[in-house]
Amino acid sequence: MKIGMINPRISYYSGGGEKSMIDSILNVAGDSKDQFYVYTLKTPLAKTRIYKEFKKKAPKNVFIEELEIPKNYKEIYKIPPGEDRFRWDAESLLLNSLILPRLKIDGINLIWVNYILDALVVPIEIPSILNLLGYPRKESDYRDGLINQYTEIVPNARNVINKWNLLLKKKIVKFSLLYPGIDCTKEVKKKEIFRKDKFTIMFAGRFIERKGIKTLIEATEILKKGGMENIEVYLFGEGLFEPKIRKLISSKGLGCFLSF
Repeated sequence: MKIGMINPRISYYSGGGEKSMIDSILNVAGDSKDQFYVYTLKTPLAKTRIYKEFKKKAPKNVFIEELEIPKNYKEIYKIPPGEDRFRWDAESLLLNSLILPRLKIDGINLIWVNYILDALVVPIEIPSILNLLGYPRKESDYRDGLINQYTEIVPNARNVINKWNLLLKKKIVKFSLLYPGIDCTKEVKKKEIFRKDKFTIMFAGRFIERKGIKTLIEATEILKKGGMENIEVYLFGEGLFEPKIRKLISSKGLGCFLSF
């Protein structure tokens, strides 16, 4: 079987969907007789550490296709990725149109995506799976129609389905749960840096503003100014907000430590 994994931003964005797709491929592909085709866009943005490692580690049955972006679409890359939904959706629809002929040329038998617009205009005869890793915040008329385009809905938690069904007119009844896995092959080690005489706060996640990382740093500053000098904050992750975080920490002289 040839499985098409569609994600326009997997090369430059370290979100949950991107990381989940990479981890899934690396954990399954090596022992599988199936072939995995990863379709993404060749963007002008810097590649993430996770994606670079993925390209190095990818087994022989994984084919990474970085498709060229037409000139009239390159303007969207002047908009920083993250909060702008127009930019996100335009990019997804662009990849849709580019991969349409490739799916038949490559003989794809199954399509897997993590975002509702990433496989909107695929051939109807190719089964498609939408892996729901979260839920929207607001109701939208177009989602009912879009979600029905998929052959199978696979949420990562039952609560995700419950939240979606609050916003959909036609409820999702048939679905298959796929819980996020834990890599048990890695040895867990206690960080030597965490000291008992310090009040330690740890942030682990993507470095974007809506994750609350800026608020955490500002709260740390308030507590330290209030006399709580024994606070240490460790930030684990990567993301587009990283340069601003470094600048914020440096300007306030806080004892925050970045790790990647």
